Amino acid sequence: MNRQTPDGLSPDGLSDKTRSPKLAWLGLGSMTCAIVAMAAAFFGASDPKIAIDAARFDASAALARSGFSWAEVEIENRVAVIRGEAPGEPERVMAYEVVNKALRPAMRESRIITKIRSQLTLAPPPAPTVVLEPEVPVAAAEPPPEQRI
Repeated sequence: MNRQTPDGLSPDGLSDKTRSPKLAWLGLGSMTCAIVAMAAAFFGASDPKIAIDAARFDASAALARSGFSWAEVEIENRVAVIRGEAPGEPERVMAYEVVNKALRPAMRESRIITKIRSQLTLAPPPAPTVVLEPEVPVAAAEPPPEQRI
């Protein structure tokens, strides 16, 4: 039900003659955008290099968000390899879990990655600091002869 004012316009200020072409152009524009988006998704998804780069980017971003800037991810022959020097064993395990969670969609849906391999090493423990105390001469450590009994 279209209500019109006495001058033939609808409440939004458009006549039936101007409304139809505008709606047609709007529909055509939305349909064009949808076709372009579907084509980009189809052709992007069919290119394994793009999908691998996207998966590597997702894993690297997840590591950076988690504070693991010492780790990096490379994808070689459908295997994600995590490399870096972890400050400790808990951080090494957590970095693996972060990458595993980030790459799960690429492993389940597109199957561009078959497994994740960790080549993370542990950082060497810090060298112990040696504190040198001044030597106390043995004679000075003994009480003076007057105090001996």
